[in-house]
Amino acid sequence: LTTYLSVNASIGEEGEEMLMDATSRNSPVLASVVSRNGKVAFAYVDVALFHFGYAEFVDSSMFANTEAALIQVNATECIYPRGSDIDVGGLFDGSSPLSTSIVATPLTMADFDCGEGGDCDLMRLLHPNRIKEDLPEDALAALMGLIKYLGLMNHDYNLGMFSLHKFD
Repeated sequence: LTTYLSVNASIGEEGEEMLMDATSRNSPVLASVVSRNGKVAFAYVDVALFHFGYAEFVDSSMFANTEAALIQVNATECIYPRGSDIDVGGLFDGSSPLSTSIVATPLTMADFDCGEGGDCDLMRLLHPNRIKEDLPEDALAALMGLIKYLGLMNHDYNLGMFSLHKFD
């Protein structure tokens, strides 16, 4: 004679919400914000999906559009150049909800420099069938910041793997 004991348990509604939140953030997204001449260039990369996105828009000193973009792509970290003409670092100064949910990493302006062949680095990372239109200069700078920060050109297996889309 064998007796089996069966127990059912639930982690509760709060536990289920935490699990759902954790699964929705399964792929870290790194964003980049460059602000020059009154415009904001926004770029992001999802390395797990091999996907780049970019946008360029006008924003106020409150950075409402930039904040919305960071939230929409579910960014976990944002890099930006120190010394921009608009203080992007103000997004992460403690008065914004982003200051507790996104790691802000200021870099030097040189880290966003496209230099000679900067667009060539990006084109080498993109899948040949996924190359889109010419990029605005500041959007390219934001993308180059991501490429350099993550060291994507240091690994041959990244070449030809990424797609690029304009973020609306």
